[in-house]
Parts: sequence; structure tokens; C-alpha cells
Amino acid sequence: MRRAWAPRGAAVGEAWIARLARPAIAALLSMAALVVGAPLDAQRVTPGFERRAIEVNGTARDYLVRFPSKRGAAPRAIVVLLHGGGGSASQLLGGDGRAAPYRAWIPIADREGLVLVAPDALRGANDTPNWRDCRGDAGEIGDADDALLVDMLADSLAKQAALPRRLVFVVGTSNGGMLALRMAIERPERVTAVAAIAAAMPARSACRVPTRPVPVLFMNGTADKLMPWGGGTVAANLGGREGRGTVLGAEASAAVWARIAVAERPTTVQLPPAVESPLTTAARTSWRAHGRTAVVLVRITGGGHLEPSMVERYGGLATDFLGRQDASVEMADEVWRFFAEQIEP
Repeated sequence: MRRAWAPRGAAVGEAWIARLARPAIAALLSMAALVVGAPLDAQRVTPGFERRAIEVNGTARDYLVRFPSKRGAAPRAIVVLLHGGGGSASQLLGGDGRAAPYRAWIPIADREGLVLVAPDALRGANDTPNWRDCRGDAGEIGDADDALLVDMLADSLAKQAALPRRLVFVVGTSNGGMLALRMAIERPERVTAVAAIAAAMPARSACRVPTRPVPVLFMNGTADKLMPWGGGTVAANLGGREGRGTVLGAEASAAVWARIAVAERPTTVQLPPAVESPLTTAARTSWRAHGRTAVVLVRITGGGHLEPSMVERYGGLATDFLGRQDASVEMADEVWRFFAEQIEP
């Protein structure tokens, strides 16, 4: 069954979109918020999750956490889920009851024994929640040490769940995906693998040059108007003002990590199309190194700035503004397939 969409149900929040959009589009979204419903209450908690806080550099940071529901089963790994710019942990996980592809992580977590943790970003210079990723030319993303936040959450939960500290995976969308990439760049020994959805490597990086191989998955739409497939200025096609920075293209981003991994020549598999979204198709390109998949690029031909999902379907203004949502891939399943390969048997 399709769920109705409200402006805060997408990968990026309504406030973030309004600041990027041309005045006419921003006005339309503001009007839609009044018609469809009030803005999401950031304090709502998705069923099964607990809201907690952790102090980072003297600031309380909120997060949601969920342990696997199987009684007596030891957790297997930690998965950090990162919302997009302008969003929230609650929105990411469908706390408002609307479409949320990250909600598909819940049955995976119960089946595989995963601890799920979703932190909230602090408000940045543009007065909306944003993660501090590696874009050196993005002046609106704030100055919080979000990489330290992820580190501290992983340390705390690994200790609580009696897990090896390195069994930590990070997946995020858009700005959240770029923070996941920051973890791979700056803390390669602290993460097992990362996934960047509708995100890319920075063209002008404020972080050090990555030198250690980390398994990385990219999932990008070729018609993404915010995160351009071929690289360039973020949101340039939507009339966004300066401050969003520049990125490499999706293929160039994957190539960075393939080179570091000294990977073999890639192979590409076309995934079965979906009747639900006939105007988009998906293909998976994989690079292997040392007997394992080192890098994956899932190309969503015709896809926009939305996480693919077979079940959690956006609609209305989300697809009008952010582009087409693919239904041939379930984002969470595809990412977990990649993550699971990285765990020692």
C-alpha cells in the first residue's frame, strides 16, 4: 500500500529543500506543509527505538537506538543510520508513519542481530540540521565534530552489546552519506564498511586524502538534481545559493576507493526492472579485491534524490521535486548484502 507523502518524509527535510529551491518552489512547499500536515515533531520515536543522549565536546547529542528483538541472541554488529541535511533520526525511520526506506532496516536487524543507532545532527549555519562532512567549500554545514559523535556512539554501544569494536557499519543519505564517507576517509580503522546513498566524494576536501582501503557502496541516480551524477556544484540545477559545495561524480567517487583497494576490473550486473517504477532501472557495478567485494556503485538510471525502495514508496511533491524513486532495488537489503560480505565468517 502506498503511503501519503508530506514534505518532511523525503531523504532531505522540507526546511532544507525550501532553502535550496527557487522562491516559487519554496512557497509551494510551505503551502503544502499546511495542507498535508504540521512539520514533523523531532521528538517522536519510531516504535522499538529508545531515545537517548550522549555528551560530545560538552554538547548533549540526541540519538535513537534499537537492539535486535530476538531474546537471548547476541548482537552481531552495529549499523549507524544517518539522515540527510534538514532531516531527523525520527523522520529517517518513519516516526511520523510516512514513507521511510530506512524503516526496512528493522526486519533486517531482527533477522541478522543488528544494533541500529540513528543520531540527530545539530543545526548549522543555515539554521537547519546538517552533518559536518568533508566538503571544504560548503559553508553551511556547521562545525560540530560529527565524526567524533559516530565514534563515541559506536564505542558505547559496542561495549554495551559486547561486540568487537570494528563491527560497525555506517549508511547515510545525501549529507548523511557524505558523513559516512568522512568516517571512511578519516577513521578507516574504526568502521567495517560504509554506504553513501545519493552522496559523493567532495571535490574540494577539508579532510586528508584517503589512503587506506575501506569497503564503500555508492547508490546514485543519474537524474539527481541535488547531487549531480557527473559531479559539480550541489543543487546547482535547483537554483541553490552558494554554500553547498562541489562533489566528484558518482563514477569518479567509486573509482577513488577502487584505486585504494587495488581492485580488479569491475563487473556490472543489470538488476531486474520493477513494474512499480518503469521509468527507472538499476545496475550494480562491483570491484573485488582480496577475494571480497571492495567497492559497489549502484547506478539508478533515471533516478532522483530519493532512496530506492520496493515497499516504502514516496509520492506527490517528493517525486515532483526530488525526482523519480526506483523500485527495482530495496536500499536496505542491497546495502546489507554488501555489509554482510565484510564480516568474517
